[in-house]
Amino acid sequence: MDVTTPRCDICSRTFNGRRKPQCAACAQAALYNPRFEQATALLDREKSHSHAEAVIRPGNDGVLAALSEDADLDSLTTSISTNSLERRREEREATEHRVERIVAKAEELKRQIDAYRERSVAQKEELEHRRSVLAEDRVELEKHRTRAMEPVITTTKKTAQRLEKVRVRIVEARLLLCREAASASNLQRRKPSAGRSEYMLGGIAIPDLRELNVKTQAPPKQTSTGARIVAEPHDLVSESFANVARLLNLCAHYLSVRLPGEILLPHEDFPRPAIMLEKASYQFKDVVYPSLSSSRTMSPAASRTFDEQRPRPRPLWIDRPLAQLCKEDNKTYGLYIEAITMIAYNIAWLCRTQGIDTINSFEETCHIGRNLWQLLVHQGRKRPTLDRRISALSGKSAQDSRSTGSLGVFSHATARNNLASPEGAAFMRDFKLSSPGRLADKLKNTLLGEFSGAEWEMLEEKEWDEDREDERPVLVGGSNRPKESHSSISTIVRERRHLGALRPAAARRAGGVVFVKLFFGLIGDETVKPGHFTKFFSGMGKGDIIHQRPVGQVSFTSHKRGRGSSPIFANKVAFITHLHPTTCFLVNGFTWGITASYGVYLSYYLSNALFPSSTPLSYAFIGGLNFSAAMLPSPLITLLTRLYGKHATMSLGILFQALGYSLASISTRLWHLYLSQGVLVGLGTGFLYIPSTAILSQWFERKRSLANGIAAAGSGVGGAAFAWGTGAMIASLGVGWALRVTAIIGFVANSVATLMMRDRNKAIQPPQLALDGRLLRRLDVWLLLGWAFVSMLGYIVLLFSLADFARAIGLSSGQATTIVGLLNVGTAVGRPVIGIWSDRFRRVDVAAILTAVNGVACFAFWLPARGFGLTTFFALFVGGILGVFWMTIGPLCAELVGLKDMPSLLSVSWLTVVLPSTFSEVIGLELRRENARFPYLYTQIYAGVTYLVAAVLMTALAVLKRRQNSKATNFLVAAVEQK
Repeated sequence: MDVTTPRCDICSRTFNGRRKPQCAACAQAALYNPRFEQATALLDREKSHSHAEAVIRPGNDGVLAALSEDADLDSLTTSISTNSLERRREEREATEHRVERIVAKAEELKRQIDAYRERSVAQKEELEHRRSVLAEDRVELEKHRTRAMEPVITTTKKTAQRLEKVRVRIVEARLLLCREAASASNLQRRKPSAGRSEYMLGGIAIPDLRELNVKTQAPPKQTSTGARIVAEPHDLVSESFANVARLLNLCAHYLSVRLPGEILLPHEDFPRPAIMLEKASYQFKDVVYPSLSSSRTMSPAASRTFDEQRPRPRPLWIDRPLAQLCKEDNKTYGLYIEAITMIAYNIAWLCRTQGIDTINSFEETCHIGRNLWQLLVHQGRKRPTLDRRISALSGKSAQDSRSTGSLGVFSHATARNNLASPEGAAFMRDFKLSSPGRLADKLKNTLLGEFSGAEWEMLEEKEWDEDREDERPVLVGGSNRPKESHSSISTIVRERRHLGALRPAAARRAGGVVFVKLFFGLIGDETVKPGHFTKFFSGMGKGDIIHQRPVGQVSFTSHKRGRGSSPIFANKVAFITHLHPTTCFLVNGFTWGITASYGVYLSYYLSNALFPSSTPLSYAFIGGLNFSAAMLPSPLITLLTRLYGKHATMSLGILFQALGYSLASISTRLWHLYLSQGVLVGLGTGFLYIPSTAILSQWFERKRSLANGIAAAGSGVGGAAFAWGTGAMIASLGVGWALRVTAIIGFVANSVATLMMRDRNKAIQPPQLALDGRLLRRLDVWLLLGWAFVSMLGYIVLLFSLADFARAIGLSSGQATTIVGLLNVGTAVGRPVIGIWSDRFRRVDVAAILTAVNGVACFAFWLPARGFGLTTFFALFVGGILGVFWMTIGPLCAELVGLKDMPSLLSVSWLTVVLPSTFSEVIGLELRRENARFPYLYTQIYAGVTYLVAAVLMTALAVLKRRQNSKATNFLVAAVEQK
């Protein structure tokens, strides 16, 4: 049978799928191919099985899988097994080595654990010990806690009480400032016999906003003075709102409150007041002045301003009646209504912030005069007192005042009771007044409703003028009736008061003339008589005119008319004699009196950081420079007086003083203040005081000390006046204007005194040497100069430190100013009395006693002073004897060396006090300890010791003078007996 073809050779039969083989040969032939394929598959399987065994056999790592099929797998397997054994041996060695290292590391870690365990045990023991110590300390602390906390609790309570007192004083100061501002602005209420009350401010009625149509309408005939109309109604209304704006802005400044609507007061290029709306307030600095007519706003500057879309201020004035303004310029009329409504809203809002909750409607808001009266003047608000004992409120009363929201409690400048805080928001929650815009609309509707509902027609302005043309008064150089009034409030008030207030003003002028005539001895229209001055000065002038008659000159030894004397000339001499205490009084008052008020400036400088990098010692040098710059050029001043006369020298002093205070008002650096208020003011004082000191002793002999005491009292009167005046001016005008006003007053007063000053140098002919070496060879001169040097150390400290001492012990700035003023009052009263004592007793003894009393007073009264009462008593007591040097230096020099050498000795005395006057206040402030319980303790001891040392020197001088007088008396007695 053919294998390739399914055909049997035996039976010659072909078979296929349908025909099956019939013989054995056909069956075998049919099975041959499947058998062959099965054998091939088995061989392949065996081969794959052998290859798989080789692959998975241990140690070959898949190497056999990559070999060909004819490779010797057995030999390869043997080799692999051998290599695997060596590899395992190496791995075992490596493992054993690693195990050894691990064991060693474990041993090391075990040793460390043991060390840590030991250290932990030691730390536990230490902690236990510390816990036991801490427990013991805690027990001890608990035992002493109460005793240790008592000072802290006490100090905390005292500090809280001080803070509460300060807060109460701030509230009282705000209330007092607002009351004084209202009083100074002349805020009054008038109650007519019929009708409701009228409220006046600055002499002009404050209108109700709902009555502006009537208030601004001119009557048929206006009151005039001569040919000039006093004021038109709409001008008065404008000035009234200007007054209200000024007073409201000032009170808001005092209360530290930011009003809803910003008030723009008149300033440079802004002549009239205006107001900003609430949304535009406090956002722009350069606000353009609003004009009233639309034609005036078309300037290039205004156009640029409008392009920048800045808000326009609302004017508080009108230039015509309100009805006429509404008819002619409706836009300006609307702006004016918004302005006055914003002012009324500001007042109502301020009243609510200060505890007045009765303004809740449109009608109450429009009555701005009554609202201002209730806020500032109403008697329901108690006026604060200046008494420290009464003003020290308890915590309960302070809490009650805070809860009621009294004037000055809430503000924007304090952390407590701040209007911007949640507490302030809760306080203002009940303020339900409508917005300013709605109030303005309602006011506009009210005013326009009067126009529409009126029974009369609106007349032109010229139709009200009923005077004939030929009957009108003629005004030369001006118009009869100006279309727009530009007069200020002061002009209108002055013209309105001119008619009714003539008699009181005349009475005041007459009183001033009577006082001046009384002071200078010119009573009425009588002829000048020496009796007038004799009565005024208590007999000091009789027999006191001293003449050293040159050849050919008439001499007078009495005021009475005698042989060879002229009554006219005698009266003239008496007039000049008794005039000099007055002139020297003025010079002292407006030189040393002004200088004494530097304590007020010093207190202000120390409380307010005006200049960068300034210290208390820096300001102390200024007070010292006042004295040193006055005394250091004394030889030059004496020389200039001899060469050019006293009037020229004192005129330089007037110029220096005025220039110094004027430049000090514009100082921007500390060295500016040194040169102006220090050096220039000191030079002015020296050029004025030194030439006048020697003059007074030339005209008096028996009452010389009394005359010098009256003249020296001028520094006390001037010091008191300028102390209180300076404090008031600084509070109201600022320190700059206080300095300028001082310069003006000093210039005028010293000019008058210089013109009245006369000397007797032609009769006495003193040498007036700048420095006379002969005087320095005398022991009594050296004792006098030592007394002057040491006493000046204590004088400067007392004069300038008393105000800051008052602030250091907790007194207010007003009380500090009062203490300085009382110190000068004591000076004014005590110095004439001391002059009388010096004339009655020996001048050297009086000087020694008063110097010792000064030192004892420092220890007896100043050292224990802790309150206002004892400090005030000390200021009054020590003020009368404080400047014993200035009261007695002139008479003492005249007594020691005579009238001729007195100017020379005075020149040396002025040089002697330069160093102590310059550095005494610096030493006093350096001795002050700010954080100590008693800051001025060492300063007080220093002042007392200096006066006691000075008293010892003056006592030595008194003993020396007694010995000299005794020797002179014995010599005269011996001479008489010998004769």
